[in-house]
Amino acid sequence: QGSHDSLEDAKAALDLIKLKIKHGPGWGIERQEVELLVHQLSEAGQRCSLVDSPGSLHKWVTGGANAVAVHSDEDTIAKMCAEARNEKADFVWGHLTGLSSLYAARAAERRAAGSKGVVVDVSATSLKSSNDAKTKAKSDVEKESE
Repeated sequence: QGSHDSLEDAKAALDLIKLKIKHGPGWGIERQEVELLVHQLSEAGQRCSLVDSPGSLHKWVTGGANAVAVHSDEDTIAKMCAEARNEKADFVWGHLTGLSSLYAARAAERRAAGSKGVVVDVSATSLKSSNDAKTKAKSDVEKESE
C-alpha cells in the first residue's frame, strides 16, 4: 500500500486510450472544462480567441472571448494563425471539425468492422473532405466483407 505501480498506471492509460478510439475524439470531453478554461483566462486578464463553426461558437464563447467563425479546417488553420499573430489574443483555440468528423467516422467504422471480425484500413491521404474519408472507409469495409 502507498507504493506507486507504473504498470497499473500504464494499463489504466491504455484503457482510456482504447475508450477514446472506440467512442471517437469527443469522448470524455465535457463542455464545462472548456468554459472553465475560457472563464479562468478571462478572469486573469487574458484575451481568448475561439475559432470554430458558427453553430458551435454560440455554445463556447463566454465573457470577453473573441469568436471567429469558420467553415472548413483550412479556414480554421488560417484564422488561428492570424489570431496567433494578433497581439490582442493571449490564447487561441480552434476546432478542426473535418478532422473530428474523420476520427469519429474511423471510430464508427472500426466498431462496425470489429463486430464483423474485419480489419479496416482507414488511413486518409487528405483532410480536404471528411466525406471522402468516410466514403473510403465504408468502401474498404464493403470490399473486405465480400
